[in-house]
Amino acid sequence: MSPKVADELLRVCASSGDHEGAQSVWERMQFAGVPPAEESVVFYSESITLGGLEPEEVANRVLGKGEGNEMSVLPSAIAAGIGRARLAAGDPQAALDVLLPAIEEDPLPMAVASAVRAYGALQDEINARRLHDIRPDSPLVAKALIVAMAECGQEGKALALARQYTSKRPFDLELIGSLMQHAGSKEPWIERRVWQLLRPPFTRDCAMAFRGLLLGTSRTGDLDRAVKAATDMIERSGAIPSQRLLASAVANCPNPSELAEKLLENGIPITAKVFNAVLDLQDTRKGVEQVLSDMDRLEVDRDANTFAVLVRLEAENGNLETAMEILEEVETKGIIGPAPYTAVMELLALNGLVQECWNVIVRMDRAGIDADPSSYRALARAVMEEGSFTPEQAIEFFRASIAKDSVMLDPELIFAEMKKISLAMGVDSDLQVALEIDEERELTPAERIEQLRDIAPRRDVDILKRNYSNPEVVVINRQRMLGVRSKAFQQHIDGQTPDEIDLDTSGMDSAGGSAENHAYEDGG
Repeated sequence: MSPKVADELLRVCASSGDHEGAQSVWERMQFAGVPPAEESVVFYSESITLGGLEPEEVANRVLGKGEGNEMSVLPSAIAAGIGRARLAAGDPQAALDVLLPAIEEDPLPMAVASAVRAYGALQDEINARRLHDIRPDSPLVAKALIVAMAECGQEGKALALARQYTSKRPFDLELIGSLMQHAGSKEPWIERRVWQLLRPPFTRDCAMAFRGLLLGTSRTGDLDRAVKAATDMIERSGAIPSQRLLASAVANCPNPSELAEKLLENGIPITAKVFNAVLDLQDTRKGVEQVLSDMDRLEVDRDANTFAVLVRLEAENGNLETAMEILEEVETKGIIGPAPYTAVMELLALNGLVQECWNVIVRMDRAGIDADPSSYRALARAVMEEGSFTPEQAIEFFRASIAKDSVMLDPELIFAEMKKISLAMGVDSDLQVALEIDEERELTPAERIEQLRDIAPRRDVDILKRNYSNPEVVVINRQRMLGVRSKAFQQHIDGQTPDEIDLDTSGMDSAGGSAENHAYEDGG
């Protein structure tokens, strides 16, 4: 994975709220030895802040430190990410509280730009200009000042700065989107002035402009202009509004169901993803029921994430029984997806209910659904919250449970999550030592994968490269668990059953993996 690819993936994860995806990308970067660029640190910090971590926790996660490493001033890249997240959450003052001390130490353009935007949101034109003068050479800071001027009500100055900015460089899609989003909440004449900034051919610029206009008009409740922005986006730019864009527009609209209905009436498809965003904002049962009623009325089918949102809402109120009933409804309707299961597991994990959490994994496996990173994290969290397991007991419990229930899980991934949690919680080093993966291997991961080609089918090697951070494992797919084994694999295990492989590994040679490194891979 190259640094540029990592930057883009983390940026997308941050903008879409995919905190788990950002964590996965970050871990892959670390495993591959890819040094994180400043942009990667910013986007990763933004994503995990949006996921609910406090600034100190974000810094410790980024820097790979345990709890208790307090810093008086955060590194500028980390502060920039936290500031961006707080701006997105609508709290510009909290963003400035983190950004300003970091900028004094290191005026990173992304941090300065975020601070300029924060002052714009606070209608503080003087300080926005003052910060801009710290890095006047940065295009990023220049764009931030343009948007800040617009937010301060200085549309004329903002448009003049925009003309000056665009006269020196290719037009910036992000800038036109931000300006148009602002124009959407103002009088139509401002919208017309922004359109005048576009240059032909302007298909992509046009799509970004309509995107910003849709977001701006929907927030003010101007439904007719919002719908027109969406339909014009299709007709004039040829771009179809994404479900993520529609979800943001509908969720931030004062009348979400009315906007969704008008969009559907005008031929713009709406899926459950849009209403899931609205559900996330509900804090009362009446509000939840109203959103579900709107989905039924508009004939929008619920998906796995809809039920996951419902489970999380019940979890916040501690209603475990209701959460389990929702899970039963998911299974009855045959809805495929890990989200509802992992939502239940997270609730169980917070209460340290290890066996109950494992039972959900078994149900998930029986339904033919693969475990995702959240599943592994929930299992690890359950053990840590329960508190009575020694490291050795935890290892034995998961290995024995995997063998007993024939569940396709990689125990090493559970142990890796336990190590992360122990570091974050400041647990003593005994747990970390007990879970430590052997680092004295003579072969590199790439060399081990090449060696495995001789003893496993190509499909399993590809799975190994794609899914596992520790390739020194034995892969057993669902067909083999049912007794259908390849000739090479049968020769390698020398007649042992899958249960024996897990519980008795003394007969394995180095080519097949050590007793500390096994994984059951779901091939179903």
